[in-house]
Parts: sequence; C-alpha cells; structure tokens
Amino acid sequence: MQAPVWITGVGSAVPERVLTNEEIERGMPWLDTTARWIEEHVGVCERRIVAPREAATDLALRAARQALQRAGVRAGEIELLLHATNTAEESFPAGAARILAGLQRESGENIHAGGIDLQQGCASFLGGVRLAAGMIAAGEISTALVTGADVASRMVDWTDRSTCILLGDGACAAVLVGDPQRASRGAVRLRYRAGYTETDPGLADAIRRDANLPRWNDPYLFLGREVERERAKEHFYGHAGALAFGAGYSPFFRMEGRDVYRFVKRVVPRRGYLEVLQRAGRLASGGDALGERIASLRSLEQVECSAEREAIVARCAASFDLLIPHQPNLYLLLELAEQMGVPLERMYVNIARYGNTSAPSIGIALEEALRVPSRYTTLTRRDALGRATVEGREVETPMFAVGQSALLLSFGAGNSWNYALFDREA
Repeated sequence: MQAPVWITGVGSAVPERVLTNEEIERGMPWLDTTARWIEEHVGVCERRIVAPREAATDLALRAARQALQRAGVRAGEIELLLHATNTAEESFPAGAARILAGLQRESGENIHAGGIDLQQGCASFLGGVRLAAGMIAAGEISTALVTGADVASRMVDWTDRSTCILLGDGACAAVLVGDPQRASRGAVRLRYRAGYTETDPGLADAIRRDANLPRWNDPYLFLGREVERERAKEHFYGHAGALAFGAGYSPFFRMEGRDVYRFVKRVVPRRGYLEVLQRAGRLASGGDALGERIASLRSLEQVECSAEREAIVARCAASFDLLIPHQPNLYLLLELAEQMGVPLERMYVNIARYGNTSAPSIGIALEEALRVPSRYTTLTRRDALGRATVEGREVETPMFAVGQSALLLSFGAGNSWNYALFDREA
C-alpha cells in the first residue's frame, strides 16, 4: 500500500497590471471587437499582464514563498522542485534552478533539492503535482514543491483576436508532504487519493508554438497605435515577421480551435473521469445493476448506449463535491460540465478575472477555492440583430470546504490531460 500524500500549502501570484476588455476595445481597434463581445463569448472580463522585466520565474518565486509559509515548511526542507511552465525565458538553465536560487538567497539556507522543468501545455501544473505525489508515495522523497507559472501574454499575437483576448499571466505553487506530522503544520490538508494522466499524440499539433519566447511582446506597446487593420501584423512584428507568419512559422501561440473543442468535449470526459474515481474507490458497487456495470468497465469509451452513459456519468458526478478545472474559456467549461454531469453550482470558475493563465490556471483556482466561493455569469447568446436569445445567469459555487472532495482536471497542448482527486481533511 502506498504511503499517504497531502498538499499542505497552496500559493498564487499575479502581476499588478490589469488589461481590461474596455482597454482592448478602445486601444486595439484592429481586433474589431468589443468588451461585451469578449465577455459574452469567452467569459473573460480582464487579465493580468507582467511588467516589462518580469519573468515567469519571478511570479513562481512569489507563489512558492506563499505556499511554503502556509505549509509551515522551510525552503531547506524541499527535496524536489518541479516547475511547470510553457513560457520559459531561456532554453536552459531550467526555471526550477532560478526559483531554487531565489529561495536559497531569501532564506539563507542551503537547499539540497532537485529542480526540473515540466512542459505539458495547460496541463503542466497538475501533471507536476501527480509526479511529485507519486515520488512521495513511493518513499523516494518526503517533501516537494510544485510551481506553475506562465507569462502567456508574451506568447500571443496581439493582432489575432481568436487567441489574444483569452490569455493572461500568473503563477501558483503547492507544497506536498508525506509525513503526517509535517502535514499537521499546514494551513490545509488535501489528501491525494488518485490520479490519471494521458496524452493523445494524434492531436499534438492542435496547440503549438514554434520559437522561443519573445520577451519584448507587451500589449501595452500596441495600445492606442493607429495602424491599418489589414497591415497590423506587419506594423507590430515587422516585415520579416509578417513573412514568417505567412509561411506558417510563428513565434506565437496557435490553436486549432475546433480540434481542441472536440478533444475536450468528447475525449477528456470519456478517458480518465471514470478511471480516477475507480482508483480512488469512489465507485464501489452498491449491489445494484448499475454499480456492477461500472465495476466491469475500464473506461467510459466502452459505453455505447447514451442513456447508460448518462446514468454512469451521474453516478460519477455524485461521488465528489467540487470540480476545479483548468480555465480555458467559459464556453468550453460549460460544455465540459454538461458532459461530466456536474451542475454549474459545483464547478469552480474564476476565468473572468484572470483569463486563461495556461499552466497555473488550475492552481490559481485551487488557491481561491480554499478561501472564497466563486461567482460568475454564464454566457449570453445573441441573434444577428444583437438581441439576447439566451440570457446569462449568475452562478455561485461554494468554496472547497473541510470534509469535501474535489476533482481537479487540467488539459492542454499535446494534447494532454490530468485528473486528480483530493479530500480536504480537518
């Protein structure tokens, strides 16, 4: 039997600069969008943007400092640091080494820990948590720090409305321990119960970026510039850059939206959802026919009958209290909740304030879920004349409370996805 693992401290950090939809509407006319359109189509109202000389590792260091303090763990006790990022400032050394150096400098302690960077798209942070939990459960280490940080604003083309309105910058961190006495020091005790990880290599190119991170790519350099809409890319990124885009090569984030949508809606809920709950022992047969049917399954993909699948999904959804997903866009989250049979009041959403922060988005959501409820408005639908055909409604999701279980779900480039189930203990 594997040893127990807990998350005992969670931290987050976001930049001070806030870029609102209204600023985009006024200052980026080449995008041909409005604040209302952005909010009603993707659920984002504002996003955070790093300062010009700020890096992902700077944000990660802030989040790590907070997580360690909340966990009651000294920097010198860390045995492993896994840093999840998609926007490294340099090819090497690893960002993990930069963060460890910062912690050692600030604490004055000698840190004897391994440092590894992980890259799994927006799934990276939860993938790191799962890896750290596995090493602790196997007895190889007893204390790990997992950070997630991205400066996503630097990897978007600020002339591409389909991507630039979605992303923002941020960081998160979590301290994992295997010693019950050390676990008792923490501000929280999140007992790791089970997880699931998969990558579908057939969709590896659905989300991609071809080049190193352009540090100079700051939206505030472009706000208010008067340019011809059809030549905005050339104005901002130069003639050579415009040619490179035209040739299919780009230093910026690109996404095949339809492929990603189909992947999240059809694949993610059917591979991993049932499995993680089975591994956690949450779907033990109660002696009824449905329970016996569930016990015979390896995956929801085996279920062809839609009515039977709905019944099994409902049983899955009833086995945990809260869904905390990666925050890509609200439309996709609403579709995902429906496919997983989870009422909106049980899905934690904070995308309106941060946008999609990539790797740290699920960690930022977890940190907030441990402190406060979430409140968001579902999407409004309008006809060609701008009249509302479906009005958005207010949704409030309670915080992740003691005695409850939360299913964390992240998905991203690769295409990769992770599930992890945690119980919040007293």
